[in-house]
Amino acid sequence: MLAVGCGEKNDLSESGWSNSEYGIGLDPPEGWTVNESGQLGILVQFTKTLDNGKAVSINLMQPAKLGNLSLMETAKQSIQMSKSILQSYELISEGRITINSMDAWEVISTMTVGKNLVKARSVMVENKGGMYAFAYAAEISNYDEYAPHFDDCLNSLKVTLSP
Repeated sequence: MLAVGCGEKNDLSESGWSNSEYGIGLDPPEGWTVNESGQLGILVQFTKTLDNGKAVSINLMQPAKLGNLSLMETAKQSIQMSKSILQSYELISEGRITINSMDAWEVISTMTVGKNLVKARSVMVENKGGMYAFAYAAEISNYDEYAPHFDDCLNSLKVTLSP
């Protein structure tokens, strides 16, 4: 489904966006705004403002070491936290996936943000003892149209260091 490149041989200079501190690079969607402000633990956010003034976004969170928890346990904790914080959170599906021989966990959910129903897809990739969490969210009416951009970002991922 998704291919994620990893290994010491990857040259981050070939990526459209990279962070040498974490040894990570990927290709953001063309024409999307890049925000590296670091707010809310987000390493980088790619945003497209729509004609109606609303936006869709793809986020890469700060990479983290998994520690004593498995990828599944970490994902389950994230789901429980979302359920406790967001009253309107509804889990659609979750499960283990493999991305280029790496373990990953995918979570698809919906939630109400303001007055809008939003669909979100999170993919947590495990590599070199670390977790790389990606999230894509959009209003339900825009979700399918922009979801391929999320897949393209994941497909272009390069990791050369552990967090």
